Amino acid sequence: MSWARLSFRLQRWEIVFLTAGVALLAGAMLWYAWQLIAVVAENPGCDPSAFTSGCEAVARRYDEMRDFVTQFTNLTWAAPFGIGVVLGVPLVAREIDHGTTQVAWTLSRSRIQWLAGRLVFPTLVVIGLLVALAITGEILAAALFPQANLSEDFTWYGRRGSLLVARGLVALGVSVLVGAILGRLLPALLAAGFVTGIAFGGLTFGMDRWNEAEAVALPYGRDITGDLSLGERVVMTNGEVMTHLEMQRAGVASYAIGIDGRIYVPPDGAVDFEGIDSPADVGELIGQSHVLVIPAERYPEIVAREAAVLGGVAVLLGLGSGVVVHRRRPA
Repeated sequence: MSWARLSFRLQRWEIVFLTAGVALLAGAMLWYAWQLIAVVAENPGCDPSAFTSGCEAVARRYDEMRDFVTQFTNLTWAAPFGIGVVLGVPLVAREIDHGTTQVAWTLSRSRIQWLAGRLVFPTLVVIGLLVALAITGEILAAALFPQANLSEDFTWYGRRGSLLVARGLVALGVSVLVGAILGRLLPALLAAGFVTGIAFGGLTFGMDRWNEAEAVALPYGRDITGDLSLGERVVMTNGEVMTHLEMQRAGVASYAIGIDGRIYVPPDGAVDFEGIDSPADVGELIGQSHVLVIPAERYPEIVAREAAVLGGVAVLLGLGSGVVVHRRRPA
């Protein structure tokens, strides 16, 4: 286990800092989960998510707690990126920046083997810390939504469960690669944060387009609780599916949406809908507003697919770091 002790010594302060932060966050999430469970247990006859007669105080307390604990999801969403950057950048960049690569690479059988040895321990730390947050996120979600089947529910998608771990590994891979390329610790930290954001923006865009290709359009007003919403679409009377932006580009500049989601335009393009109770009284029906969703029962499949994509990207980033380290001159 000498490699583990060496890796820990090289990054002990980063590991201690991140472990303490994750422990505080996970502890707070578990405490609030316990509080939410207690609220439900103390009032078995009340639905805490509904302001029914006699249960107003319980629902109000539950609602206040829900608004607060939802803020934890912002931290769990950001955790994979922060952990990956903090642990990944110094892995190679610090060695190059401090001028110790000449000795380290000379004593190693190969630079690739040296890099692999350095990567193992931080990777295990990233997995361990994010697994803790993934599990506590599931516990908190179960306490907040006791009536939901979260194994088939997109609520808090990407803020609980295995996707946290997969995203952390990609952030680690990006950061190691950026650190190896720049070879300077502080510039690499700044650059890695920026590149990680760009990389995940691209990955999110790509996964959204993939999901949209398999999504179903549900009429306006349908219950989509638990489904993955991918935005609004308009199904025109001729069967064409368009976004609102595409409608405007097609020349439909003025229109109104009724309470049932139906979309109307003025017959002559000059009628002002303002002040009219129903646009159907004066407008021409051109389409129906729909919501594009992935049904909740596909949650395990979609999570597994995205995790596989992210895992493949993480492997490619690791290989890229190996190529850079193999070809780089020591400082």
